[in-house]
Amino acid sequence: MQSKKMIWRQAALIRSVELQLPQDLIISGCRFRPKRQLPVVSGMAATVRDIVGSIRDLAIRRGVLCGNLRWCSDPAAKQVQAKYDAGIVVFRLNIAEWEVRNLRSGESLSGIRGPARIVDTWQPMSVTLIARADQ
Repeated sequence: MQSKKMIWRQAALIRSVELQLPQDLIISGCRFRPKRQLPVVSGMAATVRDIVGSIRDLAIRRGVLCGNLRWCSDPAAKQVQAKYDAGIVVFRLNIAEWEVRNLRSGESLSGIRGPARIVDTWQPMSVTLIARADQ
């Protein structure tokens, strides 16, 4: 069985990307990882062998999660990149919810009115490539 070898120094900056955030998140509750980056994973197993790139320099701007997309340089990652560029697959942001609050009817928080489920503290964990819903 061949092991996948990622060579990050050969990875090229492809583009800036924007990831939509769910409506139930409190934006100021985001807790980034120390390096402010996310792995891009292709496949449902979500193991290290499924990493095909990363999104780096994460920041929240205008209510969306932004970063710089970099692809791995191996052939499998290049195939996934071609599918992404063709619009066959799209990103799905995976987050960890650390603190959740339920608002009752009549209550509000950060412009969100109850009844609602609100995620006060959260962390972006990874980005999974999935088939487009309209394909």
